[in-house]
Amino acid sequence: MIETIMKLTKGDNSIVEAYQKAKTFWDEFYEVHRNDSAKQLSEQLGRKQSAFEALLDMDRTFAKEIMPVTALAALYDEYAGFEDNRSLAVKVVKAFQESMVSVEVKGGHLRDAAVLFGLEDEVDLTI
Repeated sequence: MIETIMKLTKGDNSIVEAYQKAKTFWDEFYEVHRNDSAKQLSEQLGRKQSAFEALLDMDRTFAKEIMPVTALAALYDEYAGFEDNRSLAVKVVKAFQESMVSVEVKGGHLRDAAVLFGLEDEVDLTI
């Protein structure tokens, strides 16, 4: 989340638009892939990293940082938590771990996102 914090502290107004684009990206992704198996999700995540980076104007460092956190945020409600999406959120974390996304995404950024959303007891976050 360092890149996000740095952009915010510098007053980078594009950060809100970037997160909104990411939310739309994940909403559309889940509309198609919500019922996929973990293996299918894993394959799709690997295929989608380039599209996600392109969505964020090829700011690859930033895109890698926010990819897992926005993937989980799209399933989360600030008042009700994951509700019916909890098992999908766990499956998404596991799918990221098994996917062909970059090591930066499935390493520290995924771990941070899983902890942020309270999923650390449901997935093995060791690399």
